[in-house]
Amino acid sequence: MIGSRKKIIVFVVIGLIAGFIYPVFADSHEDYLPFINGILTGLIGSVTIGLLELYYFDRHWGAKGFKTTLLTKTFLYTGVLAITLITVKVFNESLYYQVGFWSYLKGEQFQHFLFEEDFQLILLYALAIIGFVFFINQLSLKMGPGVLWNIIWGKYHKPKKETVVLLYIDLKSSTRITEKLGAERYHHFINRFYQDISGPILSKKGKVYRYVGDQITIFWNEEEAFENANCIQFYLDVKQQMRSLADSYQRDFGQPPDFRACCHMGELVVGQIGDVKSQIVFHGEALYICEMIEKKCKELNEDFLVSDDVHRRLEANTTIVFREMDSLVINNGHDFRLHAIDLK
Repeated sequence: MIGSRKKIIVFVVIGLIAGFIYPVFADSHEDYLPFINGILTGLIGSVTIGLLELYYFDRHWGAKGFKTTLLTKTFLYTGVLAITLITVKVFNESLYYQVGFWSYLKGEQFQHFLFEEDFQLILLYALAIIGFVFFINQLSLKMGPGVLWNIIWGKYHKPKKETVVLLYIDLKSSTRITEKLGAERYHHFINRFYQDISGPILSKKGKVYRYVGDQITIFWNEEEAFENANCIQFYLDVKQQMRSLADSYQRDFGQPPDFRACCHMGELVVGQIGDVKSQIVFHGEALYICEMIEKKCKELNEDFLVSDDVHRRLEANTTIVFREMDSLVINNGHDFRLHAIDLK
């Protein structure tokens, strides 16, 4: 819900600024009425767009292509703003000039505005702003939340150390499933899985670090990982999501996805790398340890293991029950106690 409110607030701020600016450059600032129309249009239109984003596109639009999504949103939301503008203008100005709503709508003054004054320019203005905003929005979504802005502002141009919570998810029996489905259908299978867990990733404030074959790495900063036990609740949400979608996967692919996961935290060096294709990458022992824990999942036949560092942070703040497992000994001799979640 916090992310949802933030998204609507961003749209409202952009709408209010755009609604206020246009009358200034349209030589309409000799009267206050154009500013009221612009601000109300920006406010009502942006709230409507935000609600459409949250309750239709985020929930029901699915994995459409970049171009299809961008063009659909741009023209749909321009239409929303056009209808909003007409309604606001007719309502306000009919009150201002003390005439009926329908009389003003059919009157010469409003018809003049539609066909001879600024209406077409306003539509182009709205089209340009909406197209730009949602191009950046779609690009940011494809790169991962925050990545585009971190690259633009150069946050990691110089590498820095950060404490990061990592969670690996690894699909089980991927070789057997690939042989059964073939490479193309397996791609659709694994892509469907990654798309279906996008909701839990975003709702639990996670970010995707990378996809490597049948493995996805999610990460959090320290504060967001342990807020409401997000790093563990994410795993539980994905489990629930896959149970609810099991029939759909069974119908389309002959079996639902099954996976194991592990969670560890540690200090990593985070930095931007590359010029032709820039990425923000992690370096450090925590990545290696997380990989070792994931292998320990297979060895112990456990679906989810967390390191002792993660367990200590969670133990006092969650009702989730843990079982202590065998320790993990890595090459430098360090001994890491591991814990499994008791889901029964």
